[in-house]
Amino acid sequence: MSAAVQLIDSHLFASVSELQEWTDELKSEMNDRQIILLEGPMGVGKTEFTRCFLNSLNSNEVTSPSYAIHNHYETAWGDVEHLDLYRLEDEDDLESTGFWDLFVREKALIIIEWADRLDASVLPEAWSQWLIKMDFKNEFREVNRYLVPEA
Repeated sequence: MSAAVQLIDSHLFASVSELQEWTDELKSEMNDRQIILLEGPMGVGKTEFTRCFLNSLNSNEVTSPSYAIHNHYETAWGDVEHLDLYRLEDEDDLESTGFWDLFVREKALIIIEWADRLDASVLPEAWSQWLIKMDFKNEFREVNRYLVPEA
């Protein structure tokens, strides 16, 4: 990730309900073409973040796409694509998911878990990008959100 990312906000969450409150606020800041890049260690809550975010969009059907790599959800807001790149071995695996076809739409939210396995500099410039880094901090989850500027 480029050194040009800008920290937008930082939080410590002790519960899922606190995370849910934050994602409820985030939805108002989304663009019609939004990418959320999630990074953090195993078990830190990347899928839980996605579940909370989709709950904010009136959808409660989130499952981890670890084995499928890609899940699609229809919400009141619009289409949401949820990708988990943990099992990604190379660029061919990514290509086989139809990844690049996701960016032809005029409106969509694309959430990518294990985004550090992707060269984010190749993502389409016309899409707004947030990088969300999650980590363990004692009994809390530390969550930092960054704006990834257009190239």
